[in-house]
Amino acid sequence: MSPELPEALAVALRVITSLEKLGIEYHLGGSFASSIHGVPRQTQNVDLVVDLRSEHVEPLERELPSDFYVDTSRAREQADR
Repeated sequence: MSPELPEALAVALRVITSLEKLGIEYHLGGSFASSIHGVPRQTQNVDLVVDLRSEHVEPLERELPSDFYVDTSRAREQADR
């Protein structure tokens, strides 16, 4: 039996899977990313920077329907900025 992933990593992997499925570019940062590169940190956070465009908003909302809250009007407003 494999050990359970930390919640932050499990959530990040769920979002990353959706981003990759939709072809949306992203950058992973935070303590998990630094740990992968051999620089462990005390915090256990995952930072995602997403190149969200207006045409991505609805497909992403459909990909993450009940798992996450997506404010589509705010996302469209901020997309392509």
